[in-house]
This record gives sequence, C-alpha cells and structure tokens, in this order.
Amino acid sequence: MRNMDRVGKASGKKYYKIPCGGSNTIGALGYINCMKEIADTGMHFDYVCCAEGSGGSNAGVALGAML
Repeated sequence: MRNMDRVGKASGKKYYKIPCGGSNTIGALGYINCMKEIADTGMHFDYVCCAEGSGGSNAGVALGAML
C-alpha cells in the first residue's frame, strides 16, 4: 500500500486518490470544462498549449475544443 493510501485510510474519512498526472476520466473532464470556460469568455485563441505527460490533459483539451 502506498503512503497516501495509508494516510487516507488512517484519517477515517472518505478520500479520493488522484492518479499521477490526473490522467483519468475526472482529470480529462476538468480540461473539457476548462475549454468551455475559455469559450464562455468570448475570447478566441488560435492555439492552446498544454504540458504532455500521460495524455489526459491533451485528451481533455482536444475534446473540449471540438465540443
């Protein structure tokens, strides 16, 4: 068991374990919502740059831009 699992269980409270890089459905949804917030401002960007690691950020940005 990893250290944060031990700490979470010891707290006796509910906790959510975020994977390294936030690369999961919830992480991607965060970037989809980010793109919606940008669109809601009415500003237009020709390019949006984000860091690349596991691909979760890019997946959310790409899908958010398409939506």
